[in-house]
Amino acid sequence: MMNRSPLSHPSDRPRSGPDAPARGAFAIVLAAVFLGAVDLTVIASLLPRMIVDLGLNTADVDRHIWIVNAYLIAYLVSIPIVGRLSDRVGRSAALQMSLSVFVLGSILCAMADSLAGLIIARAIQGAGGGALLPLAMALVGDVMSPRQRTASLGLVAAADTVGWATGPIWGALIVALPVAGDQPWRLAFWINVPLGLLAIVGVRLFLPRGGMVAGVTGGGIDLLGTLLVATGLTLVSLALSSGGEIGGALDGGTRAFGGSPNPFADYLVPLLSGAVVALALLLWWEGRVRDPVVPLHLFRMPAFAGSMAANFIVGVTIVVAMVN
Repeated sequence: MMNRSPLSHPSDRPRSGPDAPARGAFAIVLAAVFLGAVDLTVIASLLPRMIVDLGLNTADVDRHIWIVNAYLIAYLVSIPIVGRLSDRVGRSAALQMSLSVFVLGSILCAMADSLAGLIIARAIQGAGGGALLPLAMALVGDVMSPRQRTASLGLVAAADTVGWATGPIWGALIVALPVAGDQPWRLAFWINVPLGLLAIVGVRLFLPRGGMVAGVTGGGIDLLGTLLVATGLTLVSLALSSGGEIGGALDGGTRAFGGSPNPFADYLVPLLSGAVVALALLLWWEGRVRDPVVPLHLFRMPAFAGSMAANFIVGVTIVVAMVN
């Protein structure tokens, strides 16, 4: 039988509201989810200045997009890993770890002086930011009564949506600040540091023993499934970001504006083939593993499949808006 969290509600008090530690923990987690979502789209306003300040070729869009892709891929891959890990080590430890990774990534982004360094920093930042959403949802199950969980999950989703919707506005405001210096985009990442540290302190204060005690579930972490997801997504992204040169004239497209040849353009077919193989192996593996990173049975539920389709359309829209 699963042990109850010290912050969870006894079933004999269904009408009572969450206690002060639970309310405090929930508020901190909502703020953390908002912070991670803001950095998902803040890049839309910062990217033009980043390209200029780092001395990058403005025509090499297929390179710049990896500042966005690195965050998104790491964001997605970290969700199932840290969600399952928190069941073993506790919500408090997992939240502090994720926030620490997010702060580290923000510091590296603010200090980056090359495209490669910025892409690596964004991947680290995304790994921490992506973990915050599943931890917030898991915490709701720990500290909220059954009557309050639906509304609480709605607040988590709202914090995430409002975060990525206001990210470009936040970035534009920072770039316009006269005190932001010659490279104002760096301030957008430095601001995350005190905010992330405050969130870590808040988690320690309101969740001293974790939202759930460690070791209450017997499920494992699907490392192979996670690796296949990361490999498939990365290969697809590499193929899509390099395929624009196929059939293009040497003096056409981005080349006409001084764009340099994409180093992956000659490997489009191998990249796509590798992606298909990785995703096919993922489908085969997820149907056999006990604790899949992608539970395939969920896609047989119309509500889930519909929400995934809607999220896909929203995601495509966001990425296009961020890099164009």
